[in-house]
Amino acid sequence: MIYLWGKKTVSVTAACALCAIGCLAAGHAQLRPVVEVEETIYTYTNAQNGSSPLWAYGCNAMVRRGDDLFFNATRLIPDAQPLNNVRWELMQRTGDGWQTVQSDEADRTRENSPIGITRDGRIFMSVNPTLVPDERSGVAEPRVLIFPADDPAGEYETSIPRWDPTPEFREHSYRGFCVDPESGECLILQQEAHIAQHWAFRDRDGEWLTGSLVFPDPPEYQREELRYLYPSLALRDREAWVFARSGATECIDEWYEYKKQFGGKNVSRRRLGFAWTPDITTQPLTDWIELVNVMATGGEVWSCDLYIDPDGDAHILWYEISVQPALRSQFFPDTPIVRYLKHGVVREGKLVSVDTVVVGGEGYGEGRPHWGRFHVTADGRLLVIYDWWVSPASEDAGDHLMMLEILPDGSTSEPVETPMLWAFSTRFATANTRGGTLPSDTIDMVYAPWATRSPVRYLRVRLSADAPVVRIEGQTTLLPGEGRTLNLRAVVDDPQDDLAGITWRLPGGATTEGPELIWTCDDLDSFEVQAVATDEAGNSSVATVIASLPPAAIADAQGPVIVQAEDFDDQGEGTTAPVNIRGNVARCLRGWRTAGHWLAWSFDAPIEADYAVYARYAAADPAPRRSMLVDGISPGAAFEDIACPATGMAGENWTDWAWAPLGPVVRLTAGEHTIRLTAIEGNPEFDMLALVPVAP
Repeated sequence: MIYLWGKKTVSVTAACALCAIGCLAAGHAQLRPVVEVEETIYTYTNAQNGSSPLWAYGCNAMVRRGDDLFFNATRLIPDAQPLNNVRWELMQRTGDGWQTVQSDEADRTRENSPIGITRDGRIFMSVNPTLVPDERSGVAEPRVLIFPADDPAGEYETSIPRWDPTPEFREHSYRGFCVDPESGECLILQQEAHIAQHWAFRDRDGEWLTGSLVFPDPPEYQREELRYLYPSLALRDREAWVFARSGATECIDEWYEYKKQFGGKNVSRRRLGFAWTPDITTQPLTDWIELVNVMATGGEVWSCDLYIDPDGDAHILWYEISVQPALRSQFFPDTPIVRYLKHGVVREGKLVSVDTVVVGGEGYGEGRPHWGRFHVTADGRLLVIYDWWVSPASEDAGDHLMMLEILPDGSTSEPVETPMLWAFSTRFATANTRGGTLPSDTIDMVYAPWATRSPVRYLRVRLSADAPVVRIEGQTTLLPGEGRTLNLRAVVDDPQDDLAGITWRLPGGATTEGPELIWTCDDLDSFEVQAVATDEAGNSSVATVIASLPPAAIADAQGPVIVQAEDFDDQGEGTTAPVNIRGNVARCLRGWRTAGHWLAWSFDAPIEADYAVYARYAAADPAPRRSMLVDGISPGAAFEDIACPATGMAGENWTDWAWAPLGPVVRLTAGEHTIRLTAIEGNPEFDMLALVPVAP
């Protein structure tokens, strides 16, 4: 894998070597991420209300206290209509996996409900239930639920802040939430329309103090007022910090009119705002302080994270684009599109330093950063965990979860990759100090991809120089004719040379021991397989792969003809090109979605026979529909509109590959033939065709 830092090209292997040399020379231990857990918490059904399980991305959805780990899930209410059609569901990870400890049975809301945890074990939850559940949209009421110490299933207290006058809060909260774990105090920010982010501070005695952060009114924002949204908050000894990004309809008339042609939301996100107070009980939060403004270059900025160091300096992390892609060709033709993660330090409301953490984009190769979070280790080191995206044209296409250390002088260590099955992408979240989680060498992360139904994934990584690190080798995708028996091997890097054993985890809770796995699956075509390596000290790591098997009907087929999708001979009424997506074989095709767009392949049939034609693909809704011609002729009415089921996820990282028959069998003579498929509906990732002779 190749990454670029500055103008230098470095392979991952070389980067790790540089990391070791650089970090040891500077007196810092090399980062060595060990994946201990990679799993699905639950599957989320998209509520079609514009929100998601990690929507309030400036807040914490996951918190840890010792061995207790909690996640606040978002559940769709069956038959409820948007917008307020979800409820919170507090979950805890136990020895038996993720269990629901308590859920809302009464109220309805639109967004996820952030949480925080205190040193004495109380869980604080920010909720925003609608007061008009029978209406699509309307007034909502911010509340804080407080769950008893060490008893998350117990009866909780409801605490409601009061403002004078009462703002008209609604289901679109764009809110922030944090706790001071030592004092048991908390802070909420919640927006009211285009007026303000109203704040409420709850002290240790349960009393509320409220105020408002009124949005600024720059003269250029005439189409829609400027707002600061998705704030990250921090609270310590009543000193409070706020960090947020702006959001508004495009305010430059010429830009607004030009961008209409691209559809979607015509918005600008070009400012980063900040507010703070040394003591919120005696001095309100300052007015909004503008830290970053990329209006002059047509760029874009997103707030990623906020961390307060022991000296009280606020560390901010943000994602920045040099110029918005929709604007570049018309207004900034000579400006390359470059993407950054940047780190700044804010002291008493002033931005005193800015450093680029990582950079990518045009002029920097095929990769680029896309999102990031801070993490603080047990000994106080400040890490950045970030998504590095590589172009689908590359061998290493897709997202890669990277981490590096911000060193005391502001420089950074070389990045290392976290080995995992499904790398996280934009707006993944961590359990961090703002939600009450202590600094630790254990990193808890969660990600919820955007899809009709999506697995909400949990990853636990431990920084360890001693633990074994396991990987899985072998063929995980079997094709027609290759059977349904997996033959895999676990390979372990064990610095202490004290490996105690390897356990394979299989579907249905089955396990087997040993370095090799030879296993036949009779009932599933796609599933996870994990290898767990454990040493004598109890340290462990896990490696996860997806096994993809052909349907039983064609698994043992004799003489199947495999046609790679990217080997098409011709296309018309549209354009598609090969890409590399996780789980495809060789390459696959993307962008085959325009009705009437056809693709044609040629192949040799080895014998005259009836052939079943199968496709390997991945597709979200709507399910793909195609028509088929063989040698320029329709084989029959059944081939004029072939419907293939949606498989689930379809993307660079989260892809549910499946096989489906393309109609009944077709009769072919021995020799050369062509197949032409024409799009009717759907946008599949298309991997290959298999033509399987059917026994008489």
